[in-house]
Amino acid sequence: MKARDNNEDKAFDMWKNWFEWRMQYHPEKISVESIKKQLKKNKAFLNGFDKEGRPCLVINWARHIPEECEVEEMMNYFVYVLERACEKANEYVLVI
Repeated sequence: MKARDNNEDKAFDMWKNWFEWRMQYHPEKISVESIKKQLKKNKAFLNGFDKEGRPCLVINWARHIPEECEVEEMMNYFVYVLERACEKANEYVLVI
């Protein structure tokens, strides 16, 4: 709601788009094996939490060489990393 100025219709549309994307993309099916090359380069990693309890995601763009990877592989890699960050955020909330 906050992201859409407390407008229920806009918030619902945003949620619906997110849900439809998840049903098409299936981020939960991204395997570590499929992104192993990117994981080894440690281009992005979680580094603790901020003062509000949100996970801090550090991205080291200097380690990204576009010619060395396919777009789909990078998409999968960053979706995987963001999914892990969301899991960490949920873990933190459950602890509070």
